[in-house]
Amino acid sequence: MLYDNACLLECYCKAYFITKDETFFITAKKIASWITEEMQSSTGGFFSSIVADSDAGEGYYYIWDKLEIKENLDEYQYKIFSKHFGLNKKCNFENKYHLYVSYDTKNEFESRIKSTDKISIQKSIEILLKIRNKRKKPFTDEKILVSWNALSINSLVEFYKISKATQYVD
Repeated sequence: MLYDNACLLECYCKAYFITKDETFFITAKKIASWITEEMQSSTGGFFSSIVADSDAGEGYYYIWDKLEIKENLDEYQYKIFSKHFGLNKKCNFENKYHLYVSYDTKNEFESRIKSTDKISIQKSIEILLKIRNKRKKPFTDEKILVSWNALSINSLVEFYKISKATQYVD
């Protein structure tokens, strides 16, 4: 939803501003790009949401079967990706995986951050995004809500402040 991502974008911008941690900047840029590329109407406003339902079922566009991931990554990529996204744990959405990173303890977090092959993770994500982009996209709810647009515009201004990328404020 637009408002969720607008609030997240502002948080990541502020986190980057305070810490200068590049991870926050990269995440903020991905969110800002998603807002402008996926949610912006041709008239300039921002659509309210992309619906999770599809003909194939709830969340189909966003969820993964472990076998599908394994078939599309090489053995090393799968090992790293699987550990990073917890594919050794129980499925988290209708017998499939909605990919996200979680940690049970601070020690687990610190251990995974140090041992993660970030380049392999990024390459794996790119491979899987190409596959996902071949799926039928979910419906975009094209309502343009003033309050949600205000949040989005504000967060894009915050991103401009840390990036100086004018395409987010033009």
